[in-house]
This record gives sequence, C-alpha cells and structure tokens, in this order.
Amino acid sequence: MTKPLCLVVKEICGNQTESQPTAFSTTGEGLLNDLQTATPKINGFFAVSKKEVVVGGNATVYAVAQCVETASESGCQDCLKIASSNAQRCLPSADGNSTI
Repeated sequence: MTKPLCLVVKEICGNQTESQPTAFSTTGEGLLNDLQTATPKINGFFAVSKKEVVVGGNATVYAVAQCVETASESGCQDCLKIASSNAQRCLPSADGNSTI
C-alpha cells in the first residue's frame, strides 16, 4: 500500500476583501498557476513570486510554493494543483493560504 503524497489542510482565508476584487482575483489566479507550473521544475521545489495588480494599480499579490524534496516533479505538481485550487477559494480576500 502506498502512502498518500499530499495531506490536504483546508485553506485559511482572511476577512478583508481587496478594493478591486476582480483584478485582484485574476492576478492571484495567474500567479498561483505560474507557481504551480514553475515550482516542480526548480531544484529544491521552492519558489517565491509577486505580481502587481494591473487594474487599480495599488495592490500586489505575493505567493510562496514549496514541496518536500523527496517528492517527484509530477508529485509536487499534483500537490500544488490541490493547494492552488484551495488558495484560489480565498480570492478576492487580501489574505489566504493553503497548506499541504
């Protein structure tokens, strides 16, 4: 029997919504998708990034992604897909995270 690669912990969302919710959500979704693709390809499976919200211009979305180093590239990507989906449920909240 194989052990599960990802242990999913529910997302934790803040209660403050951004002033430009649509633009903030779009930017956040794009950033999370970028990290989901890039992180498994980086040695050490760790990435940090940020994107400025184009519309409204007064906000920046920050994100961190990390997988255990014992994961395979595809295993890391599978886990990040779940974490990204969970974190996107927090948008357009100004604060949110998902831990796996």
